[in-house]
Amino acid sequence: MSPYIHHLKDGGFGPKAITQTGVEALLVDQASPERGTVADFLSIPFITICSAVVLNREDSVPPFVTNWGYNPAWWALLRNRVGYQLLSRIGKPIREVIAKYRREWKLPPHSSPNEGYSQLAQISQQPAELEFPRQQLPQWFHFTGPYHSAIGRETLAFPFALSLQAAIQRAGGVSRAADIIEQVVTTGKPVLANTNP
Repeated sequence: MSPYIHHLKDGGFGPKAITQTGVEALLVDQASPERGTVADFLSIPFITICSAVVLNREDSVPPFVTNWGYNPAWWALLRNRVGYQLLSRIGKPIREVIAKYRREWKLPPHSSPNEGYSQLAQISQQPAELEFPRQQLPQWFHFTGPYHSAIGRETLAFPFALSLQAAIQRAGGVSRAADIIEQVVTTGKPVLANTNP
């Protein structure tokens, strides 16, 4: 059974299991699009966590599955658009399963993959300085920096260490991510990036 069907049904992390455990909100990995649909069905808030690269689609940024560099030229925008169309074709069976459950559960359809991400908060573990120059991220998108502790890790010296460390500190890391999650769960409202404390 596909993991997507498994999560939408009552296996593992399906609606029944979530309801029985009293979960009040979900942290949904951006690479698991079906889990946002489960949260929608249960009418509980969810927050999208970008635990790898940011998957949000926009024509100015190459698809995450490519090694294409950023380029604002018209031909690169066209190349990116074609890349996203190919990615959509590959992911069609997954989207069809999710769409089937959204229909059965009387939820509004998603017309693009970006609609499956949280409308309350989307949190990325990377500093904004390491991302392509994006122009279409929602107002509730937050770059918080890494979610790991440096304890027990060997410090590596490389020429950009100081500027990267400063970028990570500005982003806020785990404590900032925790603040955003707490605010969404407490208020049930979007946490806009420009309202970060």
